Amino acid sequence: MSEPVWNHDALARDLAQHLSGASDRMLWLDVQLGPRASPRPDVYSIAKSYVHPNPRAYEVKISRADFLRDTGAGKWTNYLKFAGAIYFAAPAGMLKPADLPAGCGLIVRGEEHWRAVRAPRVAPCKIPTDALLKLLIEGEARRFGSGAKRRNCNEWLAEQALAKKFGEKAAHVIANLASAEERLREHKERQRAHDEDHEKKLRERARREIGEIDEERKKACRALGLREDGDWWELRHALARSLAALAGNAEVERLRGKLELLRRTLDDVPLPLEHLRRELVG
Repeated sequence: MSEPVWNHDALARDLAQHLSGASDRMLWLDVQLGPRASPRPDVYSIAKSYVHPNPRAYEVKISRADFLRDTGAGKWTNYLKFAGAIYFAAPAGMLKPADLPAGCGLIVRGEEHWRAVRAPRVAPCKIPTDALLKLLIEGEARRFGSGAKRRNCNEWLAEQALAKKFGEKAAHVIANLASAEERLREHKERQRAHDEDHEKKLRERARREIGEIDEERKKACRALGLREDGDWWELRHALARSLAALAGNAEVERLRGKLELLRRTLDDVPLPLEHLRRELVG
């Protein structure tokens, strides 16, 4: 089977899909990390941590010529202000580790899945405040899997103007309001997925318990001389007949009497053991 031919956007989204399944990091597709002329990585990733967000930038390449042109111009170095780790992502066989700039990682898409070829050098990186606001205000619309409509650059500039006029606290409030509806929708989706998973587990448990009960029914049918596929009505009547037969059996009644004597004897301690033996043996 030949490997798929990728276009740039499809490969970037496929990479984001892979990364979303491999961890719980937050992901953005094609987001500009600040005002006009700021870097725009194909995929941007942040860990859900206040202390160590460990931002990563992924640059997707579908041709070797494009890779050589951008690395020759040093485009990837623009990401270093916003990410502590830089990856190049490409179809398998297009790039080799020796082709990469020093410190950059490589992840490749094979016929069936993505595979990390070389880990990047990881450096401490404090994400600039304007980049964080950009991710919240405009970038939330481009967050992978959000399905929200993209907010335009004019909205970003308006939010920046408000931040300058009223301070960062007001900017944070605006950012939170802008993303509140989307966060609520995501919460509902997670709750729905949780409910579906819980219902699935309950159905599986019910099927397992029904199977165990049916196995006990088969054992009871065999013990009472019935066919294994005998139904519960047959089983109940066979059991009733067996109990009635036991009730009139002299040997069964004698054993019941001995057991009752043993129970009373144990309650009436101390009783001479020889007397107990004579009573039980008869």
